[in-house]
Amino acid sequence: MWWVAFPAIASAVKLVIDNNKYITDISARYQILDKENKTKLILALHESGISQQRIAKSLGVSPSAISQRLKSNTSQPVSNDESVSKLFELHHIGIPNQAIAKLLSTDDIEITGADIDAFFKVNKASKLNLG
Repeated sequence: MWWVAFPAIASAVKLVIDNNKYITDISARYQILDKENKTKLILALHESGISQQRIAKSLGVSPSAISQRLKSNTSQPVSNDESVSKLFELHHIGIPNQAIAKLLSTDDIEITGADIDAFFKVNKASKLNLG
């Protein structure tokens, strides 16, 4: 979720995630990005669970170009404080809780949309009752 700090990337990811039944053409947005941000967008889409084929179609590039970018780059690690902050940013910009859960799930830990709902519910209650 490191990419939430980049509004252009976060909004492009949201467009693709929100339109999960169709290929969302974000090639115009992609073309104006510099090389570093193009790579960040590809990584963010991939980390969001979007297939390489769908990323390629959405960006108007070949699947092999996506594969090459993914092989040559790894995501940027973030601290726990940054992760929680970015979780709130994702929620604030309208990324669905189910999509947030998919981003957080690993082979060892399965996170559901209900888990994310519960997180925000507990946070809200703690602000009301402890704040």
